[in-house]
Amino acid sequence: MLGISGLMVIFGADINGAAVAWQGVVALLISVFIHSGSTVMLKRIDTGLPAIVTTTGGLTVAVPLYVMTWWLADGELPQQFAVRNSAALVYLGVFGTALGFSLYYYILKNMQASHVGLIPLITPITALLVGQQFNAETVSADVWHGTLLILFALSFHQWGDQVLSRARTLLIPVKRPMG
Repeated sequence: MLGISGLMVIFGADINGAAVAWQGVVALLISVFIHSGSTVMLKRIDTGLPAIVTTTGGLTVAVPLYVMTWWLADGELPQQFAVRNSAALVYLGVFGTALGFSLYYYILKNMQASHVGLIPLITPITALLVGQQFNAETVSADVWHGTLLILFALSFHQWGDQVLSRARTLLIPVKRPMG
């Protein structure tokens, strides 16, 4: 919940009051739940398939759905293709999709699903920071506050049990037997 709160702080100002933006947030939350469910199911069935096979299977389903969505939305190709935009699309296709998902499924195969599930909390922050670095985008105070919330959530997830255990030993005195 802390991580989601951080994302709300980061993106809340941009979507405040815009009905269409909230529809996008709802669609995004639905996709996150579907993705989370599929991640848990993949981990549970543990087919032993290589990560690239899992990625290929996912893309075999996703690409036709993306094309159908594009066609239903307007189905028109842009009149001009800027070099920077085309390079960004190639980058996303190769690194963000093919390589990124292959690595994601490889990590999922070799780590606990609860740890892998934290990756989507880091991705929006990384995208914003890359945008700041390479596109000279402005990063507002809300983004930094949300980032701190997310980092706190990740830290609490990673080390929270140890901190709580240590706090209990400090707050609750150990009873020693008499005698």
